[in-house]
Amino acid sequence: MLTINQRNYLKDLAKSMKEIACSQKELNKVEKFKRINMLNPDIPPVYALLPVKAMKDLNLFKGLILTDEFYRGIESMLIYEINKSHILDSDMPVTDVIYTGLAHSVSEWMDGHKIVRMKDDFTTTAFTPCIKHHDDLSKMQKPILSVDHDKTNQWYEMTADVLGDVLHVRKGKPFSMTKGWGESMIDELAEMRGLEQIYYDMEDSPEFVHAAMRFMTDAKIELLRQYVQEKALFLNIDKEMIGSCSFPFTNKLPGIEYNSDNVLPKNLWGFGQAQEFAGVSPDMLEEFILPYQSELLNQFGLVVYGCCEPMDIQIDLIGKYIHNLRILSISPYSNYKIAAEKCKGKYVMACKVHPSVISQFDENYYEKYITNIIKELSGCCVTFAIAEVIDYGDDPQTFIKAIQIAKKVMEEHYQ
Repeated sequence: MLTINQRNYLKDLAKSMKEIACSQKELNKVEKFKRINMLNPDIPPVYALLPVKAMKDLNLFKGLILTDEFYRGIESMLIYEINKSHILDSDMPVTDVIYTGLAHSVSEWMDGHKIVRMKDDFTTTAFTPCIKHHDDLSKMQKPILSVDHDKTNQWYEMTADVLGDVLHVRKGKPFSMTKGWGESMIDELAEMRGLEQIYYDMEDSPEFVHAAMRFMTDAKIELLRQYVQEKALFLNIDKEMIGSCSFPFTNKLPGIEYNSDNVLPKNLWGFGQAQEFAGVSPDMLEEFILPYQSELLNQFGLVVYGCCEPMDIQIDLIGKYIHNLRILSISPYSNYKIAAEKCKGKYVMACKVHPSVISQFDENYYEKYITNIIKELSGCCVTFAIAEVIDYGDDPQTFIKAIQIAKKVMEEHYQ
C-alpha cells in the first residue's frame, strides 16, 4: 500500500516523464523511426543498448527510494526514462506509454533443458545437451502457455490507479516472442542438442534435424494460437525495442482490421534469427531453417530478422521466405557494401558497431570507423545501435561520447 506522499511522488515522476515524452524533441525521434520503418530514408538515429552495469555506472537509476517490489519496479522504469533522456542524449525515444506486465509462463520442451543466456552479472549457463541421442527427440513435449489473468489485471489496476490520469497505462506487455529468442527454433534446438553436434547432424543425420525442426515449428504454431486464445498478445509498435536492436514505431501496424479485444499476429511485429548458423552455408540455412521459420513469421504484420550473425549474402534468401520482412539486423561482422546493395529500397538496416571499438575506445579511430560505414550505406534506410557491448573499459562516459560522435557523423554526412 502506498502512502499519499508516495503516490504523489510517483505521479510527479510520471509528469516529468510525460513532459519529456511530449516535447518536440522526443516526438521528432518517434517520427524519424516511423519514416525509416516505412522505408523513407532519413538521418539515421543513433542509440545505445547498455549493459546493466553501465546503466548503474551512469546513474540511470539514481534516486530509487520505494521498497515495495511492485511500485519500485514502476519507480525504476520512470526514473530510467527520465534519466536516459538527460544523460545519454541519444535518439532512443521516450514515450508517455507504460505497460503493466503479463503474468505468464511457458513450459519447457523437455526435462533438463537449460537456457544459455548471459545474465546481468555476466555469467551464463554452459551448453548442457539433453537430446543426447536421436531417440531422445521422442521425449520432447509441446510448450504450454499459462496466463494468470487475475494477477495481470491486478497489476494493471494498481498502476492505472496511481498513474492513469498522467500516462497512457496499457495492460499487458508488448509482444516480443512466444518462447526462445524469437520465432527461431534453432536457438533452443542448439541448446538442447549442442551447437557443434547440430553441425555434425546436418551432415550425418539430416533427417533428424528436419524432424526436430518440424516438431518445434508445429509446437510453436500451436503455442502462438494459445497466445491468441488467451488474449495474451499486446501491441508492440509504440514502446519497447523489437528484435535485437531496433524500435517498432510505424504507421503500418496494427492495420485496418485491428480489434483491440482480439489482437492477432498480423497486428504485430515478429522476430526471428539464425545466429547459430553464422558459420553455415546459405544452402543449409535454406534447407534446415528458413522454411520452418517462415511458417511462423509470415503470420506477423511485419518482421525483424537477425541478431549477431553476418547479414549480407543471405539477405535475398531470407526475403524469399519471409514475405513481410522489414528490418534486418546488420551485425558488425557483415559486409556493409553487399548488405546495402541488397537492402536499398527494400529493408531497414539496423546496424550495430563492433564491440571492440567501444572496449578499446579511441575517438579519432571511432569517428573514422563510423564515417567509413555510413559512406557505404548511402540511400539506405538505416538505424545505428551501440549494442552487444560487455567491456567498455569501466568508463561509462564512453557510451555518451560514442553516441555524440556517431550523431555528428550522421548529421554531417546527410547534410
